[in-house]
Amino acid sequence: MWLEHLHRPVWDAEKFEVMLEIVRARASHDQEFRRAILQTHNSLIVENVKIPPNTEWGIGDRSGGNKMGKILMKLRRELVAELRLEGKNRKIGIKVPGGSLVWVMGDSIVASH
Repeated sequence: MWLEHLHRPVWDAEKFEVMLEIVRARASHDQEFRRAILQTHNSLIVENVKIPPNTEWGIGDRSGGNKMGKILMKLRRELVAELRLEGKNRKIGIKVPGGSLVWVMGDSIVASH
């Protein structure tokens, strides 16, 4: 069965990077997704997957690895770095759903309502 191959040691080592690439691809095509990620500012992102036994990608019963949350936070850092580079360290405002603005300033993401 093809699923048996997903449990091989190589897959265990690769799956975080594979999922990161998938999430990056979504962000490159989905402006609302990018905005939602930036709207989290500097907050901890937690994937609340409660389906046992998968506690690897979410927090499950609070003992999970939260890999998806870590991927989303890594993506957020990358998006902020891109914005900073594009703006050459200027203050950059991004309109987010709900009418608020997210400002990228230096190393911080701050909200303005």
